[in-house]
Amino acid sequence: MSLRNRKKKLHEMSVDSEGSWAISYGDMVTLLLAFFVLFFSIDQQEINAEKLAQSLISNIEDLGSHNSGGDDASLSVGEEPSKSDVSEKIVENWGAEVSKIGDRIVVDFPGIVFFGVGDTKPTNQGKKVLREFVSKYMPYAGKYRLGVKAYTDNRKVIQKPGRAFKDNLELSALRAVATMRILQKAGVPLNRMGLAGYGVLNLQPEYVEQLPEKYRDLDLRDLARKVLLIIEPELGGSK
Repeated sequence: MSLRNRKKKLHEMSVDSEGSWAISYGDMVTLLLAFFVLFFSIDQQEINAEKLAQSLISNIEDLGSHNSGGDDASLSVGEEPSKSDVSEKIVENWGAEVSKIGDRIVVDFPGIVFFGVGDTKPTNQGKKVLREFVSKYMPYAGKYRLGVKAYTDNRKVIQKPGRAFKDNLELSALRAVATMRILQKAGVPLNRMGLAGYGVLNLQPEYVEQLPEKYRDLDLRDLARKVLLIIEPELGGSK
């Protein structure tokens, strides 16, 4: 083959007569477009989720605030989540304490005495604040699940004939069930809730320093008979 023919052959081999380069370029553009669509879609979902959480928080942050002059008012002190876990303290007032811990929203009514000594049925005060909470929570129930955590004070359980619990762990579990029943009657479906009993809660004397002065003579053991409500996003969306 002559040098001229050889050069002609090489030239023909180097020319993409079928435009395969355009196909590769088009694939790259398509992938980039898909990436940006996915990126902004996820970003918007996160923004929408945060807006929904803030709306829910705003809806429940004033729980009990209308009772500021009443003798049975709830107070805004409470069991603080550990500093390493708290990403943001949202609001603290005498009616309710609301904290955001990651994706979870923790609602506490630390000034409320939810149960009498050894009792498994919530007090009238406890029932009232639970019902009020439900009215704030229900518009968001399709997107959020509700967890119930119940506690006892540090009094040792006295064994009595016919008593349904043997120790404080069992007592706290029964209190969680009783709380869930109140929430259910107020409108929260059972399949939107979970519960747990956490046994004894030992509060420290510094706890009452956050209370308004008129309430500082409350017994720490009374305040330890508490309920925490945990609001968590529904995994995979509402059902």
